[in-house]
Amino acid sequence: MSYQNLGQLVEENSQKHGDKIAYQIKRGLRTERLTFGEVHSLALKTATFLQKQGLKKGDKVAIWASNMPEYPILYFGCWLGGFVAVPIDVRTTEDTLRVFLEKARCLVGFKGRYVPGEFPKDLVDKRFVLEDLVSLVDGLSEARDLADAKPEDLAEIAFTSGTTGTPKGVMLT
Repeated sequence: MSYQNLGQLVEENSQKHGDKIAYQIKRGLRTERLTFGEVHSLALKTATFLQKQGLKKGDKVAIWASNMPEYPILYFGCWLGGFVAVPIDVRTTEDTLRVFLEKARCLVGFKGRYVPGEFPKDLVDKRFVLEDLVSLVDGLSEARDLADAKPEDLAEIAFTSGTTGTPKGVMLT
């Protein structure tokens, strides 16, 4: 199958594998499982949530967190809504974070609860805790007014480590 954008890939996986387990994580004494269908639904609700924050196609969302099921759900929500995901390594210092955010101009930021530091208030207007994503989107409708993303549209800006100089943002479509 040929996809015009990454959101179509997420939707296709939901249709093919809807009731199969996509993610499983142990949190404390509980094991949480999410199916492909649930992930797709949460991603659509995430796109709605981001739209309600005032984001438009091409706007950027910073993600500064460690690996957890909410991370790809947020990514998928960005892709479905036509927004640009900007992942930030959890080991990034606040000085380097400031450089990344000045370059990327993210309007919204999601940070892992246990990541040290904070998004600078002067650079990211709306800040959220990534672990709260499911509760943030609870009760929202699944986005139906999705951006018509083209193959050449920006999907992600990944910053290099800067080993040979200043870190650069790699633009991925």
